[in-house]
Amino acid sequence: MDNFLVLGDSKAEALRVRGMVSKIRHRLGIDPNETQRFWEPTLLVDHLGSEEDTANVQLKVTTQQIGKIQAVVRHLLSAASRERRRVAVRERARLNGRCQSLELAALPAQLYVRERARRNLRG
Repeated sequence: MDNFLVLGDSKAEALRVRGMVSKIRHRLGIDPNETQRFWEPTLLVDHLGSEEDTANVQLKVTTQQIGKIQAVVRHLLSAASRERRRVAVRERARLNGRCQSLELAALPAQLYVRERARRNLRG
């Protein structure tokens, strides 16, 4: 529970809600890491590998995150070609995790990786 996205209808509302969240977090002993937080109200933010644009009501996958997924896929394909199409379950889980983390930002292009993994594990 260390990632929060606070929304408001206006900058003033966002600042008010931010203050409430800050007080509650402090009371609970959950102080944010100052180097990782973005605390000023904005309409566009890069959050957990997706770009959240509240002005246009869009969630987009960042090019950096796409690059990370491509690297994992290249690694899996390379390993599969060397190991007679066998890849470690841990490596496939790594790809599944990367893809699932973007499910919200990429709903039109859902990969359904869990079902594919289950089918592959069954044979």
